[in-house]
Amino acid sequence: MRHINRMKYFFLLSIVTLIFISCKTPLDEASSEGFHLKGLVKNIPDSTTVYLYKEDLITIMDSTVVINERFGFSGNVEVPELCYLFFNDKENKHSENYKYLFIENKSIYVVGDFFDFFNATVSGSKQSDLLADFQLISRSTQLEKKSDELNFLYLNANNQMAINEILYKKKKISKDSLSAFYKKLDEKNANSPKGQELLTYSKSISIKKGDKFREISGYNLEGKTIKLSDFYGKVVLLNFYSKYCGYCTEQHRKQFPALLKKYKQENFLILSYCIDTEAVEFADIESNNFPNWLNISDFKGVKGSNISKYDIVGIPDNFLIDKDGIVSKSFFGFTEDDNRLDDEFNKLLKLNQAKYI
Repeated sequence: MRHINRMKYFFLLSIVTLIFISCKTPLDEASSEGFHLKGLVKNIPDSTTVYLYKEDLITIMDSTVVINERFGFSGNVEVPELCYLFFNDKENKHSENYKYLFIENKSIYVVGDFFDFFNATVSGSKQSDLLADFQLISRSTQLEKKSDELNFLYLNANNQMAINEILYKKKKISKDSLSAFYKKLDEKNANSPKGQELLTYSKSISIKKGDKFREISGYNLEGKTIKLSDFYGKVVLLNFYSKYCGYCTEQHRKQFPALLKKYKQENFLILSYCIDTEAVEFADIESNNFPNWLNISDFKGVKGSNISKYDIVGIPDNFLIDKDGIVSKSFFGFTEDDNRLDDEFNKLLKLNQAKYI
């Protein structure tokens, strides 16, 4: 899952199914060890619930309520972790205001305004400081930005922030470079969950254009098992999405219906795979209006094996698969003027027509 603010075209892989762990009153007495996170949020109503999420946006580490514009969390982490702060109102609905930061075993302070909490300042966390420095480079419009980003991450390799960023960008970095980065890690970082994730990925074989499709399966709302291989002989657009992803919703409402109507005479269908964890999540989406648009899920969220088979690191992510089961193209993200799918489908149709003449 990824940093929500930097996803102009996609929404981080992982989405909200709540695993409630504990609830504390604000500013509980802190122990002498672990992390102590204190927040001051101007203009926030009293009794607003604050949730501290892990990076997967599934697991809630803790929750508390705001009193006199203040809240606090205490706990312990083995290694620094990227986390998110979310607010819920009295009706238990998520506010659009959130903040991501690194939690490490230090005293950390977050200060900001409720209506601009995304830009709240964080102090006391070395990893968050590194993240802020990295974001200054990322916002640069210089042509050298990519190399500058990688140089920064390599220079700061033995930090969880750098490992997180490398994992986020892993599809754009060669496996050899990822292996080289991993070799720079000390024992603690190399053996951390993120370090092991990097090692595993650097040894894996990514799916790419020209590869045979990788089998996935899931259940529809009626509980019937559906496999990708069921549609061998058709052109299939395999779509990974979440109901909570705004760009996914935009793509479902604007692009997919137009594609299905334009190519309704072709042997073409969309198979959307929902990465959420509950069946109700895709009960009301646009696909219900199209017989050649199917929805499935294994309801295991981002930890399911179907996600790893296609190296999903953000959504929406789409793979166009031809009638012979070969990956023709992959498409990461969505914008309103995005014509990549339409253009590629036209090319694929012409190739298929030439092949079978």
